[in-house]
Amino acid sequence: MKVLLVDPPHVILPPLKLWAASPGLLALAAYLRNEHEVRFVDATALPRTWFDLEQIIRVEKPDAVAITANITSLVPEALQAARLVRQVAPDAKIIGGGSHLSLDAERILQGPGLGLFDYAVVGEGEQTLAELLHAREHHQPTDAIAGLVLSENGHVRRTAPRPQIEDLDTLPIPAFDLVPFTSPVYKLTSVRDHIHINTSRGCGDNCAFCSEAAFWQSRWRGVSASRIIEYVGTACELHDTRVVDFADDSFNWSRERTEAFCDELEHSHLKIDFWFEARVDHILRDADLLARLRRLGCFQIMLGIESAVPCVLDSYQKRFNLRRSEEAIRLIRDQGIMAMTNIMFGDWNDNSETMETTYQMIRRASDFLILTITTPFPGTPYYQRMEEAGRIEDRDLAHYDFLHAIMPTARLSRSEVERLYYQFLKRFYTQPRILWECLTARNPYKRKFFQFILRHVGNEILRRRWKQPYYVPFEQFWTTREREGWDLKESPT
Repeated sequence: MKVLLVDPPHVILPPLKLWAASPGLLALAAYLRNEHEVRFVDATALPRTWFDLEQIIRVEKPDAVAITANITSLVPEALQAARLVRQVAPDAKIIGGGSHLSLDAERILQGPGLGLFDYAVVGEGEQTLAELLHAREHHQPTDAIAGLVLSENGHVRRTAPRPQIEDLDTLPIPAFDLVPFTSPVYKLTSVRDHIHINTSRGCGDNCAFCSEAAFWQSRWRGVSASRIIEYVGTACELHDTRVVDFADDSFNWSRERTEAFCDELEHSHLKIDFWFEARVDHILRDADLLARLRRLGCFQIMLGIESAVPCVLDSYQKRFNLRRSEEAIRLIRDQGIMAMTNIMFGDWNDNSETMETTYQMIRRASDFLILTITTPFPGTPYYQRMEEAGRIEDRDLAHYDFLHAIMPTARLSRSEVERLYYQFLKRFYTQPRILWECLTARNPYKRKFFQFILRHVGNEILRRRWKQPYYVPFEQFWTTREREGWDLKESPT
């Protein structure tokens, strides 16, 4: 069969200017391409985004189009892409996937996705999608395939759950060769020409707000250390880079694997610079490994601190406290590794005082701050609790992006939460030490990051609006398409 794997055109958030090819679709492409004619389309990286996506669909005439909706705020674009496919290739089967569709499939397929999606893949997609395509190709029934939600004549039905793949080493290396790495959208961040690599799936914790924990059923699985080196060597050679973002939810969940990774990396003679996300308790557990990680190229570790206030941490189901968080940050910085901390403002228990407490801890302890607004993602225990309490006020999924307040707190309105969010972010990145370290920091990545942030702050002060390369909003594309048509004779990029 001819299959398109599509990540629709998306808006890149200005504060981070970060974009990467979908790890899930790259894994699917590698798994499927021995049996099917597969094309991976990262439409955000196309020169004319929606226009080129339409042209690709017309030229390819796919039998099936799989569209990812991995993040809640990107669901509207997934629906728009399905609408486009439905009109341009009406005979193609349209399949949705990703964590949001897995957690909210019935509502999407019976609501805004009604008549657009034929199927939704729930959970891991490799085996489910392969079986679905095989059944469609051979005109076999699909209702017994595990891991699906089927939409037929306005009725939605879920099949049996699909067991998770136990040994990730049995999967092929993701299709890194399909990434259009020369596209400008991959070169927007402070650390240019870096490659995102997933080497594990899930996290063994059960933080109430985390859609990844819900999607992966609070379970961690990783490829072996030797397989990590294969991933890294392949991706870096293909794209002529040495900077790696291990985009796992928890790269160092297993100490045994982390030690083996250090051994394998040392023996491989690969020269890379890398960073990853970790949990506070795993940094404390692996304090003796930090110096070795730094020597092998680790330049940054991101920690999900979330808050320094006990009642807020309890609401999030985080098992940390202020002292342990500060100790983990100190251990990282003592080794010359940059500490990036992620905190969230806007829980029901938050107010200006609790936010100030958390801010002061981060200001004195951390190198970098990733500040987000608490977001109740559908399918998570946190969402269910907030929904039952009647606290969710904003239903626009496009706003579930960590930048909009979806609900008030006990003492703050949504607009007050957003005002304080921007106020604290500005306070952190206008500190005199930021300007100083922008020029003097020994770590070159630290200098680059601070220079990137200061440029962004300067543009905000001068009200210079950032324009995303290539991007055309769907509404503008659709109106132009209907009013004027589009030249479909040019070859798609």
